Amino acid sequence: MSVIDALRASGATTKVELLADFYHLAVNGDDVSKVIRTFGSYIGHVQIADAPGRNEPGTGELPIGAWLEELTTGGYQGRVGLEYKPLSSSTESFAWLSTMA
Repeated sequence: MSVIDALRASGATTKVELLADFYHLAVNGDDVSKVIRTFGSYIGHVQIADAPGRNEPGTGELPIGAWLEELTTGGYQGRVGLEYKPLSSSTESFAWLSTMA
């Protein structure tokens, strides 16, 4: 039983979820796809940035689109926080969204 399962079963709280920070998971060497597969049902919020550089998706080497697809396929319907430093204006930095369709 996971810590989250134990907390939920104890009745102390029913609303305990994980924050999946894809950028930090990746730069720390974690297997992000495995995290999604293993803990996807516990994820309550996601944050993204590409690496290296911590800029918008598509400016680095991380397969952020694939990870977001894996998460969605697993049932995630929550929000995704954009924790990147835009290389251009904020408006221009949203161009990557059109590649996620």
